Amino acid sequence: MDRTPDFLTQAHDERDPSPWLALYLDQSTPLPDEVKAAWLADSSSGSRQYLLPFLRPIARATIILIQVVKVSSRATGRTRGCCTASWPGGSSISCRPRPTG
Repeated sequence: MDRTPDFLTQAHDERDPSPWLALYLDQSTPLPDEVKAAWLADSSSGSRQYLLPFLRPIARATIILIQVVKVSSRATGRTRGCCTASWPGGSSISCRPRPTG
């Protein structure tokens, strides 16, 4: 690793201990210290703690919306058609319409 994670450089505060330092010092996890430090540094980053909880539901809703659009376009028959693509050298891809019955 290039730099030391923040939870290793901060002084220990008994009134407000760092959960990341506690996990790092916990010997029950069968991981090498370098792997554990990298994992906890990633988990303790500000963007992962504060931004990801808001972005994850938006991303999941977007995936569901895309799936609904794909299924509804198949049901209405808008995806029927033929497409071809060819590249120099003779390789090509062709798509045939799916049977509707």
